[in-house]
Parts: sequence; C-alpha cells; structure tokens
Amino acid sequence: MARLRDTGASMPMKSRLFRVAVAVVGVLLAVGLSPRGWTADAPVVVASKIDTEGALLGQLIAAVIEAQGLSVTRKIQLGPTNIVRGAILAGQIDIYPEYTGNGAVFFHRDSDPVWKNAAQGYATVKSLDRAQNHLAWLTPAPADNTGRVVIVDRPGAVQTQLLIGRTGPDRHDPVWPALVLGTYCLGGTLTSRLDRVLREEKGYTYGVRAFQQVLRSPA
Repeated sequence: MARLRDTGASMPMKSRLFRVAVAVVGVLLAVGLSPRGWTADAPVVVASKIDTEGALLGQLIAAVIEAQGLSVTRKIQLGPTNIVRGAILAGQIDIYPEYTGNGAVFFHRDSDPVWKNAAQGYATVKSLDRAQNHLAWLTPAPADNTGRVVIVDRPGAVQTQLLIGRTGPDRHDPVWPALVLGTYCLGGTLTSRLDRVLREEKGYTYGVRAFQQVLRSPA
C-alpha cells in the first residue's frame, strides 16, 4: 500500500513513483493521496508490518524506489497491521505492502463472501478505499502465499514422513529466544508435548519433532 504526497510534485515524478510501486512484487499495493505537501527532494517513507515477510518486502520496495533515484526513509517493521494502516491514513508513511483481504477488517465486512474471490475482493477494497480514504489500489501483484500440500509417492516405502512448516522470524528477531524455548518444549525431545500426546497417548506416530531451521539470515 502506497501513498503519494499530493502538492508540489510534478506529474512525471508522480508517474515515476507509480511505476516504482507497480514494479514491486510479492503482495498487493495501493497508492493514495496525502493531505501533506510534497517536494521532489522529500524522501519516500517506506514502512512494513512487524512480521519477517513484511520486513523483507519493505526492504525490497525501498531498494526499488532508491534504484529510481529517489531518497528513502525506512520504517521497516513499524508494527502490526492496525499501526501501519493508521500511519498511512494519517500521512505518516508513504508506502507499505498490504493484502487486499485485509479490507474485510478495515471496513468491518468480515462476513461478506466477496473476500473468498480474489478479483472481487480486490475490486471491493479498491472502491471502498478510494471513496472513503482517497487511496487508489494498484493492479494486484501475482502473489499467492496460501498453503499447499506436496505428496511424493514412493511405491514400496515402509514408512511415511510428514513435514509441516512455514516461514518464521529469523535469529535476529527479538522473539527468537522465546521461540527456541517454546519449540523445544513443544517438540524438541522424547518427553516433549507433541511426542507425549501423538506417540504415547494416541499412538498415531513412532515419533514427532518440532524445530527451527535457519536457512539464510542477515548479519
């Protein structure tokens, strides 16, 4: 989601920033008009939500904008959704990545079936944000972070291994120590809670573990 500060900027500069926002992939972005003044040399304030995925996308957005010769102020991992949404509505930030599905929360329409259809959900939040907040959503990026199941069939195999995972915080995140401890209690040993319930009490499996694996992390 992005916001352009409306006065003092030439049309070529505005068009340039629109193209920058469109170029960012991975999430859906929006562009709006802020009541604050804007000059060509003013930095673009790039923010993101507090999660690791949001931080990565925020850095990506900032890098793309800087590559266009524009100065950037980073407010990466500014906070949860309500904090970042409030900041862009207040004109405190200019751009951050957002999901169209959050329109259900923004406009208190959680029970509306429109959010079950990607195209209809996008059209709805685009219309509502334009009318109520002067925000114009850009064309959705072709992103899909829904869960998926991958089955590898090995005829004759005598056992089955089931892996369930997702992207989590990296080892530099403030929650990392608590995550390590919690994961160990959940499934780090033979006496962990997962093993006690699924193996000892239910007899569903020979063994079960929970762990974090750092594949790549910034210094």
